[in-house]
Amino acid sequence: MNFHLPSKKKVPIRRRIFLLSVVSITILFAVNYLTNNRIGDFLTPSTVGVFGINAAAGQALSPLYVYVANKEALIQERDALKERVRQLEWYALQKVILQSENDALRNLAGANDDTGSVSAVRSSLSLFPYGTLAIENKGYATGDAVFAEYGALIGTVMRITENTAIIQLLSAPMNRIEAQIINEETVSPVVLDGIGLGNFKGAVPRDVPVYVGDPVVLPSADSAIIGYVGNITTQPTDAFQTIQVRVPVNLQTVRFVTVQSL
Repeated sequence: MNFHLPSKKKVPIRRRIFLLSVVSITILFAVNYLTNNRIGDFLTPSTVGVFGINAAAGQALSPLYVYVANKEALIQERDALKERVRQLEWYALQKVILQSENDALRNLAGANDDTGSVSAVRSSLSLFPYGTLAIENKGYATGDAVFAEYGALIGTVMRITENTAIIQLLSAPMNRIEAQIINEETVSPVVLDGIGLGNFKGAVPRDVPVYVGDPVVLPSADSAIIGYVGNITTQPTDAFQTIQVRVPVNLQTVRFVTVQSL
């Protein structure tokens, strides 16, 4: 059998010289670029033009490098500004909280001649039994009166623990109090039933002059204000007119109270 071995053809010398020249020129271009055209300074004028092409290419690409560097700097600056904005927003929020606390304390201090002891509210109406509040205990006694802003009497101390005082709100459901409605014409006694969230309902004779906005006081607590008449309902066939009394503060947002002994 005859096997044909693959023929080994020699690469022409001209092709070898061409490939060697291309590789050499490529290496020279790279070295010249990396050395800032140092090689071109030692070559003849005829070859300087060739290497100048390489330098021109580097100069053409330099704006791209500047753009990339500037973009990274802008991104870093943007992130720093975002962090600063978050810090300023936090400082502003703290300022609002402090201002709100200061306003509440000023209202408490200006509402009563005998300011009593100021305590912070430790619960909302939803965390404790309905119709109660929990405040910090500063040596209070059962039956002490509890005032909110504007001198509004909102309840009395019902139970004491080591660090907490539980307040029974006057407006708690099923709680009944005797109060007085005061205006320029008369002082009208009224029995009020608590219906929750700082609201009461009661009834007075039809011919008694009662108006929306009339203050309602508690005679047994040195005539402390407990609210104002917020609504009046009268039916033609009824002998009484139904009134709704509202506490002048939002009990769900009260943050501080004043406690006094009666």
